[in-house]
Amino acid sequence: MTARHNNIVSFLLIAAAVAVVFYPIIFQGEVLFFGDNLSLRLPNSIYASTRLGQGEIPLWNPYIFAEYPFLPTSQQGHSILLGFFSCFLIP
Repeated sequence: MTARHNNIVSFLLIAAAVAVVFYPIIFQGEVLFFGDNLSLRLPNSIYASTRLGQGEIPLWNPYIFAEYPFLPTSQQGHSILLGFFSCFLIP
């Protein structure tokens, strides 16, 4: 066997293993979106994108407890540059 043949066989084995592990996602249309992503990240991202779309900086979230500091917390991920720009992807 040549080195090129070994590389192709290795790639096909890894691709087959990924296809088996992620079968529901690849072939059945399921998504990896559950738990904290569904109950915390999605509503906060929608809130942030709505406020930013209105031209306001969402410093506080009035819908959590009495009011909750929204932008300065690292839990939301909006203080990270990539997380901030992901707010604009949500309609």
